[in-house]
Amino acid sequence: MKRTWWFLGLVVVLVPHARGDESGLAVVPAKAPVVLYCHGVERTQERLLALIKNAWPEKAADAKAHLEAGLKEKMEGRELKGLAKDGPAFLVLMELPQGGEEKPTVAAIVRVTNYSEFREGILTEEERKTVKKEDGYETAQCSGNQTYFVNQGDYAIITIRKDTADYFGKKHDGLDTKLVGDLGKRLLDSDLALYVNMEAVNQKFGEQIQAGKQMIPMFLQSAGDKIDAKTIETAKDFVDGIFQLVEDEKALLVAADFRPEGLAFQIAARVGSDSKTDGFLKGSNPAALADIGKFPRGQIMYCGAQLGTGLAKAYEKLIGQVAGDEAKSALTAAGPQGMYMDLGSFTQGIQVWQYEQPAKAVEASIKIFEATAGGSKFQSAPIKGKPELKRDAESYRDFKFTSVHMDWDFEKMAEQPGGKNMVPVMKKLLGEGLNVWFGTDGKSYIQLSASTWDAAKKALDDYLDGKEPVSGDAEFNATRAQLPAETTMLSVFDGPQYVSMLLDVVGPNLPMPIPPMKAEKGKSYVGVAVTLKPEHGTLDIWLPVSLFKEIRKMAEPLMERSEGM
Repeated sequence: MKRTWWFLGLVVVLVPHARGDESGLAVVPAKAPVVLYCHGVERTQERLLALIKNAWPEKAADAKAHLEAGLKEKMEGRELKGLAKDGPAFLVLMELPQGGEEKPTVAAIVRVTNYSEFREGILTEEERKTVKKEDGYETAQCSGNQTYFVNQGDYAIITIRKDTADYFGKKHDGLDTKLVGDLGKRLLDSDLALYVNMEAVNQKFGEQIQAGKQMIPMFLQSAGDKIDAKTIETAKDFVDGIFQLVEDEKALLVAADFRPEGLAFQIAARVGSDSKTDGFLKGSNPAALADIGKFPRGQIMYCGAQLGTGLAKAYEKLIGQVAGDEAKSALTAAGPQGMYMDLGSFTQGIQVWQYEQPAKAVEASIKIFEATAGGSKFQSAPIKGKPELKRDAESYRDFKFTSVHMDWDFEKMAEQPGGKNMVPVMKKLLGEGLNVWFGTDGKSYIQLSASTWDAAKKALDDYLDGKEPVSGDAEFNATRAQLPAETTMLSVFDGPQYVSMLLDVVGPNLPMPIPPMKAEKGKSYVGVAVTLKPEHGTLDIWLPVSLFKEIRKMAEPLMERSEGM
């Protein structure tokens, strides 16, 4: 049975890709719960090798040799003939698995120019002798199994089940009717993609999914003596949202694309209209988020978000859980619309918020800090005592800033599961405390985090004066260009710097300690974008080839040291 699975999968991955009207989606059954798509090994291998060559030139020849040797071994004397040069390929699961089922309901679908030539080439000499013509299909003994070949126009379908072969001989709705919006294009434009019909999954496993959902609150409640009530409530809301998304989903797509410039991952979902999740998505307005480029170069992370109705309500609910209903009401009255920020570390950065009434946002922030009690958490870390708050502590460049100082409660952190081991790490990451200044000039709301007020002023000057903005960085722009032009939440971060910072903190505490690795600033940026629209949500992740180059460069001293031991 394993050899049969490999045979069907081999047919799929060895067939190139077609676009437009030759996409093949109409041939794939709309009812299929799971579909694996591939451009084909020739095209995908070329693109993968181009990526490897750009990221690690010294290993490209070895990678090519391994790929070719592996494929030659698996072919076992079979040949690929009669294939459309740019034909699509699918491995289709016709039905979700049944308990004790012997033969999986799987079919391989490929585009061909000559069906007979294709069938002859894919069979071995001995297998060709077993070919028989039946009503609507042909059969042959392949790898010890009765295999069915169906010729449907420009497509060949291969399966090991008679009922599946009979199905393809009849008229059926295609996947092109199911993949509405840009899901179909995303699938076809990718080198590899996995489509899941979530309606079929929910129909089949709905009861089990709901049972799992009911277990989560019980698990969280059992940890109540180790986790505070607000954290439990926040975690419960998050888990409920995930399960609600699964329940409301119609289709899920996971895709990967090998580009010469880097590696792209995509996750896309479609939910039912007027479902609870769609209610969250409605009101979302993706935008260019161009202001993310106004922050100065050299920071580790740059973020931006456009707060539609759903995100704004989620943010307000979180404020209510952390600081109470009064703070929540004050924030709602301010009318949050969007946010941009940069981070130089976990305790240094600028946040620029867009509010309808920024003065009310300042008052809401004051209420939030006033409601923050000792022992509660701020940015996921417990604080010692109440925050030290001083209204109108500083006036600078038409801004009036309120200051806040907080000390971290590392003793309480040590009481958490695994906390003792994490305290040294968190001290190095967060320092002893946090200084924050927030205020408005009547137009915008700005929050500064820094070690001193002088450092905060310099950061504000660099931002307001447009000193060396990151939008002038070629690597930053190259990453931004690989992400959606308009999106809801955007994060672009200096990958090598981020890795260096984490290793500096965590590396010495690992079972096999890793020494610090230095990274040059602005050499490579990773991109993450979340785009929300009515009935649709997508996650795009971009990893440029420069990231692999820079991390390899960072690791060279460690590798040389290992070779010398």
